[in-house]
Amino acid sequence: MRLEDLGLIGNCQFSALVERTGDVVWCCLPRFDGDPVFHALLDSPAGCGDEGSYGVEIENHVRSEQAYDEGTAILRTRLFAASGDAVEVCDFAPRFFSRGRAFRPAMLVRRVRPLRGHPRIRIALQPRFDAGRVEPEVARGSHHLRFAGWTLDLAARQLVAPDGVVVALSGAEFRLLSVFAEHPNRVLDRNQLMDLTVGRDGTPYDRSIDVQVSRLRVRLRDDAREPRIIKTVRNEGYVLAAVVERLG
Repeated sequence: MRLEDLGLIGNCQFSALVERTGDVVWCCLPRFDGDPVFHALLDSPAGCGDEGSYGVEIENHVRSEQAYDEGTAILRTRLFAASGDAVEVCDFAPRFFSRGRAFRPAMLVRRVRPLRGHPRIRIALQPRFDAGRVEPEVARGSHHLRFAGWTLDLAARQLVAPDGVVVALSGAEFRLLSVFAEHPNRVLDRNQLMDLTVGRDGTPYDRSIDVQVSRLRVRLRDDAREPRIIKTVRNEGYVLAAVVERLG
């Protein structure tokens, strides 16, 4: 594979390499020095395999073209089929400013739209961990996470109390609780929580995570003096001290 056959996208938090045929073949998350979730670029000089890639394939593919929107890091890959059908894949990593701060979430956006005819496509998402040695476990069928009697609905963005009452969460509170629920019984420091929720590092005097944790404890009816669910680990961070079950 030639270097000119790869497009680079990123947002100063992470980056990804996209092959001319529309496959993401290299991407480390949640940072540049993280584990390569997509590592197919290293497979062989002859080409990239399916494992460790994120592909968008058009049926009966005959050619492709790739270019950036002028003056941006937005990459468009157009795939053409022998029938004349065509599809476009628009790839970018969001970066935006809000309340005087720059936000760089560890998020890869792929927008697919038909250009011509009725193209038939296949989406192949095959991430790997530990430099390609570990195949992730696939959990199917539910966006509901249960812990300590509470249920977090990831699709509806709702928190349901043990007594069935729906508890309103702000966007920041939902993102933070989702991160805790996806990493149960693991201590996360402030920088990790900032990375995983808003895609930026915290400053030494940034206490926004502490404020959000305090608010979450109120939502979870957790005693701030002796919390049972979200606990403080002195000089390290916070931990969701509960078994999390993904409901079927």
